[in-house]
Amino acid sequence: MPSVLFFSRKELAAVVAVGITTGLVDHQALSVLFASFTLNSWLTSLNSYLFHVTGGPLFGDFLQTWLEYGAVFAACLVRKPAAGTIALTINGFCQVFVYGTHDPHLFYGVSGLGADIVFASFHFKKYDIPAICLAGIACGIFWYPIVWFTHGIPFYPPFFIASDFGVRVLGSAVGDGLLGAALALVILKLAGRKWKETRVKEFGNENNAMKHANVAGVMMVGFGVVVMVLTYAFPPVSNFFSSIGPKIAEGIPQSEEYNPGYVIGLLLVFLVLTVLAFRRIDFAANSGHND
Repeated sequence: MPSVLFFSRKELAAVVAVGITTGLVDHQALSVLFASFTLNSWLTSLNSYLFHVTGGPLFGDFLQTWLEYGAVFAACLVRKPAAGTIALTINGFCQVFVYGTHDPHLFYGVSGLGADIVFASFHFKKYDIPAICLAGIACGIFWYPIVWFTHGIPFYPPFFIASDFGVRVLGSAVGDGLLGAALALVILKLAGRKWKETRVKEFGNENNAMKHANVAGVMMVGFGVVVMVLTYAFPPVSNFFSSIGPKIAEGIPQSEEYNPGYVIGLLLVFLVLTVLAFRRIDFAANSGHND
């Protein structure tokens, strides 16, 4: 397993645990947050005022800018390529299949990709406050295009769009970045590890690991493509995936509901290519540094 996934079993368990835990907790925490918000007359007045001034739910969007913190949380715990992407992909599956959140959340791994790109740019060696905040901002920015197309953002006034983007950037730096890092710090303290501890030495022969991973990756990508093709071409396959799909409340069918067969195939391709690409870049960078 390590030679293909590039994670030790403990590291992989940590990433999966973060993905499942945040996926299950976030939905409940958000419900409590909004319930508390509606009980506060001052905050509801502020929400109404900002809606009147900007033309959109600015304060409501601000209250949701912490939801991608799981990516920074996982990345700071494991400190290896694609940890944030994998954790938030699992997070999205939990939200959709457990709580019936709309299908776009199955693509939550895209937000985690933003955090991974930031940490990769520092060769997974820099985890200070600026890097963490930047990773949090990247989470919000990478998720924004999906929000743009699925939440009707273009139909709002330009002033709201500009204000909303600015609020998301600021909120993501704190909510996604600092919150995720703070949780990671607590876990590391409990495990007796230091925050500035050097990255765990890689296991095995990296060249052989990449070769095995490339072969396995091609097979997995092929499997993902086959799943999508079969879902499209054969009604029984499509109906099977629909039958095991989540029960999602009605939304905008053209943009929010998809057959799970397409999503599972696409996510498999996305995850495999992301892990391999990050790992190859990281290996090339470390090889060049060692030389």
